[in-house]
Amino acid sequence: MRTSSTYARRPVAIALLACALQVAGCASTPAKPVAASLECSQLPGEIARTERERRAVLEGQQDSWKLVLPLVVAARFAIGMSQVSDSNERLSELRAQLRSKDCANHG
Repeated sequence: MRTSSTYARRPVAIALLACALQVAGCASTPAKPVAASLECSQLPGEIARTERERRAVLEGQQDSWKLVLPLVVAARFAIGMSQVSDSNERLSELRAQLRSKDCANHG
């Protein structure tokens, strides 16, 4: 059963996703000059810059779990909190029914 508290937690998940997407967008590289338009004197510098970018991207790929893992943990925590809340509400409803129906003699 979904409750208003379940729906109230959705903005948190959406905010986490938006932050992750924004970080990924900030990591995109600016436009590079077309290789054919570069002069001979510019090519070694452009090659060095491209090699640095390549190394940085490879390191970023290896470290990407560090960004994803906290998001997964936060999402799982939020889901768990929602499920605990749902269980607590269900227990309250069941206990209230137990009292209202005077079921003390049935278990």
